[in-house]
Amino acid sequence: MLNGKQVKLVFDVGKRDRYGRLLAYVYLGNKFVNRDLVEQGYAVSYTLAPNVQYADLFVKLERQARREKRGLWK
Repeated sequence: MLNGKQVKLVFDVGKRDRYGRLLAYVYLGNKFVNRDLVEQGYAVSYTLAPNVQYADLFVKLERQARREKRGLWK
């Protein structure tokens, strides 16, 4: 989906977790990739405080994906 494409990274409060991993929201044009992956059932919601901007949305979308057996939840 993203291979060879230019993406935009948007950061919340913290840029890295305690292990040095980059924490960002990913956009491909106007497409919010993080949201789409959770909504389609191909990602799970995992929130690391203080980066909680979309925590509630991701939990809601993951629950819907599980309930509707999308992606990983088939």
